[in-house]
Amino acid sequence: MLTLLAKADGDRDMSLSEIAREAAIAAITTSEPAFESSGPAAAAVALRAVLPEVESLSDGERSLLTEWLNRLAAIRS
Repeated sequence: MLTLLAKADGDRDMSLSEIAREAAIAAITTSEPAFESSGPAAAAVALRAVLPEVESLSDGERSLLTEWLNRLAAIRS
């Protein structure tokens, strides 16, 4: 990107930016799931990922649920 910006306006190949963006996205994304999509461990990992967004739990409830989810996530089916 810095190389593109360093070139004079008339010498810039604007497709370079799009090519670089698409290459970066392709390198960090995949169609494969990050974890097995079935079983208690997978469900625990998914729930644990969104737990910080849940506002209806007290700190104690969140702590206890996090402990339980950590135990379930460690199970290898």
